[in-house]
Amino acid sequence: MADSKQRPPAGRAGRRPSRPRRNAPSRSASASRSSRASASGGRTVSQRLRAPRPGGEPPWLARPEIEEELEGAKTGASVAGRILAIRDFGKAAFVRIRDRSGAIQLFVQRDKLGPDGYAKYKELDVGDIVFAEGTLFKTKTNELSVDCDRLELVTKSLQPMPRSTTGLADVEIRYRQRYLDLIMSEESREVFRKRSRIIEEIRRFFTELDFLEVETPMMHPIVGGATARPFVTTTIPSICSSTCASPPNCTSSGSWSAASNAFFEINRNFRNEGVSIKHNPEFTMLEFYQSYATYEDLMDLTERLFRRVAEKVLGSTTITYQGTKIDLGRPWERISVEDAIIQHTGFTDRSKLRDRAALLEYGKRKACR
Repeated sequence: MADSKQRPPAGRAGRRPSRPRRNAPSRSASASRSSRASASGGRTVSQRLRAPRPGGEPPWLARPEIEEELEGAKTGASVAGRILAIRDFGKAAFVRIRDRSGAIQLFVQRDKLGPDGYAKYKELDVGDIVFAEGTLFKTKTNELSVDCDRLELVTKSLQPMPRSTTGLADVEIRYRQRYLDLIMSEESREVFRKRSRIIEEIRRFFTELDFLEVETPMMHPIVGGATARPFVTTTIPSICSSTCASPPNCTSSGSWSAASNAFFEINRNFRNEGVSIKHNPEFTMLEFYQSYATYEDLMDLTERLFRRVAEKVLGSTTITYQGTKIDLGRPWERISVEDAIIQHTGFTDRSKLRDRAALLEYGKRKACR
């Protein structure tokens, strides 16, 4: 998507986007502030600097007057990030940039950058990655900004960015071009951050219980995964056919005596069964094994795992999924498959619960209602 040296070739297909890619100066100030707040996840630099830091560390700005002290002391700052918005006023401009820690505003002046530096600024577009140096100050709207003495292009965006006001509305593009979704959506970035923390907490949970983490082969000489349709590949130069692991447990069982009495694996799985928004043929799975433990012991361990991850990642054992609140802190209901069928489907004839034909016939009648 980005290239710091090459420019698009001449011609209609490679023509650089027109200048209207920048935020139009005619937009109202309130709309501009709203779009900037949305792009930065709703947190200004001042809010981020006053927020508690991980590990119980105090905020960077423990006292409100520190910002004024920084301004009075002409404190220098160096920042880098992707351009979210540009408000150009001729001889000066405000440029909004963001990195993984948040967003900040740059104040660009022709008198400070000089003719050559300001000409380089004029070539910038929304989506470019820039580096800036200058001093901290506060604008009339009380926003902490960087008065730029230097502004350099780091990486040029060769494709126009989606509008910051509408975001990436096309669902298919969001899933096929995930990088665009992560650039535009704070919600999507938060999902990926949480996923990383979830995997980190899962790994920490098992290692604290003295489980050994193992990594087993992902290519198997035999087909596993019950009725799952496998991906088949060929190993060169032996020309041996192999299947990509549907579950990792085909080789995990061989690790019992060689590895440990208790071990776990977080591995990739492959099932050649189509693609949808809720289904991906390549996904991640956790499997864990423990010697001398019953299935009830593993059920207890699973409950503890979910509570631990929820508390560490979300700060609460209560989550909301598709509008429904779920309390992971309460003891989980343990129910057999047969009891679940009777309780949730209305099939009441317990004597026919193992009769496949009777269950299929009941399912057809339910579907026709």
